[in-house]
Amino acid sequence: MNCDAQTIGLFGTVIGIIGAIFAVIFGVRAWMKDKKHDERSDGQALGTVQSDLAYIKGGIDDLKKDVREVRTNQTSFAERLSKAEEQIRHLFKRFEDLKNGN
Repeated sequence: MNCDAQTIGLFGTVIGIIGAIFAVIFGVRAWMKDKKHDERSDGQALGTVQSDLAYIKGGIDDLKKDVREVRTNQTSFAERLSKAEEQIRHLFKRFEDLKNGN
């Protein structure tokens, strides 16, 4: 087998081309693997955020319910206080009438 410079150069070129092809193939595989990993990580992060938002929404709904109950109780107390004040005024008037001899 005769190995002249041209054959060695051709052999080196072929090896270089094959190496470049493998580099591209491995690069694409690594990129695809990283892309899948990134998508999975993004999906997990999105799921966590959605779960946290659902928890926060539930808490806000509970707070709204509590505020409605407090508002209802406050209205009820205000009505009862108004009636009690009216009755006290009426009792004081009767007391004054009795005191004055009427």
